[in-house]
Parts: sequence; structure tokens; C-alpha cells
Amino acid sequence: MIHTFSITQAIASDINLINDLLQIMKVEPETAIKFNTDFDPADTATHSYFYYPKVAGINLVKLTRSTRKDSFYSAVQYKEMTGYAAPPNTVFVKNKGTYLPCVYAFTLYLEINPYKAIHPQKKHTIELFTPIKTNVEAFETAFPAMIDRIFQGINCYHLNLLADFRNWNLRRIDYSFNLRFEDAAIREIFHKMVHKTSKHIRTTPVKVKKQKRYEQSAAEKNKSYKVICYDKYKEIEAQDHLTSDDKRTLLASAYGIQRYEVQIGYNGIASVMKRYGLPDRSAYRFLSLDIAYQELIGYYTKTIGIEDFFNRQEATAIIRSYYKDAMSSKLMGILQLIAQARGVDAAKKQFIEGNHSIKISGKVVSGTDKTFNSLIKKIKAAGINPVLITDADKLVRLTNPVHQIDDAYNDLKTV
Repeated sequence: MIHTFSITQAIASDINLINDLLQIMKVEPETAIKFNTDFDPADTATHSYFYYPKVAGINLVKLTRSTRKDSFYSAVQYKEMTGYAAPPNTVFVKNKGTYLPCVYAFTLYLEINPYKAIHPQKKHTIELFTPIKTNVEAFETAFPAMIDRIFQGINCYHLNLLADFRNWNLRRIDYSFNLRFEDAAIREIFHKMVHKTSKHIRTTPVKVKKQKRYEQSAAEKNKSYKVICYDKYKEIEAQDHLTSDDKRTLLASAYGIQRYEVQIGYNGIASVMKRYGLPDRSAYRFLSLDIAYQELIGYYTKTIGIEDFFNRQEATAIIRSYYKDAMSSKLMGILQLIAQARGVDAAKKQFIEGNHSIKISGKVVSGTDKTFNSLIKKIKAAGINPVLITDADKLVRLTNPVHQIDDAYNDLKTV
């Protein structure tokens, strides 16, 4: 239920420590000089260096130098603190602090694949980390050895701080689930359905990415999160760095799998903390089965929908059994508009514009944003996903695989 996560820890602005880190990360001298610790207000650029250690479970190490601002009440105070005159045109207001750059802040970032951390023998795998107690304990046990392998040679005090997982704060976490289909053709139909589902909680339009031979779908994001759902088999098929044997093994395990993933960024972490009453960003708090399940289900409901998919004939029969003629006619108009527009987003836009007719009947289906949302709720209340299976797919019903997430969660709760 967890693919990867990124953690951060503030590093002391100590030239010896920084130099040790730069040496371990094999930073060239011309780049290392950008990480000087002596503050200079003329040099407030942020610098980052990426390092890819050959340590199972650690995908990336990044060291960043940024400029911290503090509150100052006078030019004299600023000079006493930094040794430099206050920046030109700085205005100091009596009894009110003015924020000015004053010191460099260093931060260490790690991107971790927790499954590989506790299964280092599995170099390539599609398996995900399940945050049950035994796995979390195994990860916390493995973490110090991973840190020691990367940062051998630095001051013992600093190494002890880095080696304690509970000293690290969460920057991002990717909660994931492998939706499994016995029939790859059914998985392909689901992929097409997801591609058309509602993006109503999206605040930033996201173009569907094309990477060689596979497409992402259900790509939605705002400043807090991103949701993706894609064909795991095709993603592996496009990875050229794998050996033939590794790729063959991975493809066999990825057959019929649609990977669903909720990537929660820095701003989203604050929302998660509020939802679950977490006191801080300590990364270990987020390695939780309950949180993983709730986030996966919550975003699935909002973006894809938990209702089953039906073809037009079956959806019509269900709608007519639930609602009277006048309402069922309205709901079928919405379903036909969505099918015609090839997606809920596009259909909603056409509905509000009010100048798009249904090809089958020639009837114009229109109304307000509020009316569209209300009709969609009624369709879902009948257990129907607003995206219909096309006649070309020759399938009456596709059971929503969201139940796999529920089943896995219920089974794991008893472990």
C-alpha cells in the first residue's frame, strides 16, 4: 500500500559536516563550492545536488542549501548577526520586525522504497510495502544500516541522528495499490473507463502523459496531491534499463495489473495530519495501514468512483427501476452526453454551455453546474458509474475493482 516516500532532515550549517557529506556524495569541487556555509547576502540562490547510492531501498539522496530569513528590527542588529550591511532599500518599522536573509539552511532528502529496504534481495519487483506492525518494525530495524552504508565516515554524533528514522520528517508519500484482473482484456476496458471518469476535485488541468508505449490515466492533481492509474505491464515494457531476464520476470508478475496511486505532496501532508490528528510530520506516523486505506479509498471515490460500470442497455434498465419516467429520462440524457463527450469533465462543460444535443434523440441536455452534480449523484445512488461501457467492448457489466482494496484492508487488519 506504499510505493515510495521522501523524508527530510535539517543539517547543521557546519563546514566539516557539509564537506563530509559532499565527499560521500562524490560532488565535484566546482559544484561543492556552491555549498559554502559562510553567509553572503549577495548569494541567496538555492543549490541542490542529487546522489544515487547503490543501497537497496534508497532511490535518491539530495542535499539542498537554501537561505533562511529571520526577523530584524534595525540595520545595526542585522549587521551584528550577519557581518554585512542590510540590503539596500530595506525599511525598518519601529517595533515591527522585517524579514531578511541571514543564514544558510541545509537539508538532507531521502527517497525511499520501503519494500526494497526490507527485501534487499529483490532488486526489481512490483510489490508494495504493506504498513502492518511487523513490516514497519522491520523497516525501522533496517533503516540504520542503510544510513550507515551511505554515510560512513561522518561524525558519529551526526550519524546517530541520521540513523534514527524517527528524526526524519515526511516530505511526500505515495500510497499505492495493485488492482488485479485475471483477464487482461477486462483490465484494458477498465483502463479506458478510468480515462473518462470525473476529475471534479482537480484544481490544475493535467495532460495525460505518453511515455513510449504506455499512457497514464486518471491523472489529476492540485498543490497537495496527484492521482494516477496506469497499466503496470506496459510501464515495465517501456523500461529499457532492465535486462531481458529481469524484464521477463517483471512482466509475468505485472500481467493484468492496473496500478492505482495517490501521491501526497508537502502541502497535502498538512491536510493528512489534520484529518488524523497527527502532532507533527514525523515520517513513521504515516506508515499506517488505516491512513493508507483511507487515503486510497477517499481519492478513489472522488476521482474514479466506487460504482460498477455498465453498458447503455443495462444502465437504462437499472435507472428505470430506480426512478420515475421523467427523472430516468433526465439521467439517461446525462449518461448519453457523457458517452458522447467521452468523459465527465467534457460533458459537464457542454451541459453548462447548453448548446449540445444528444445524437440519438437530437434533444439538448443543459443546465447549471449544481444541476449536473445533482444528477450525477442520482446516477451513482443507483450503483452506476456515470461512464458507460461502449458497445464495441461487448461487455454488460464491469465490477469495480475498488473492492479489492477493501478486502485487502480487512484481511490485513487481522494480522
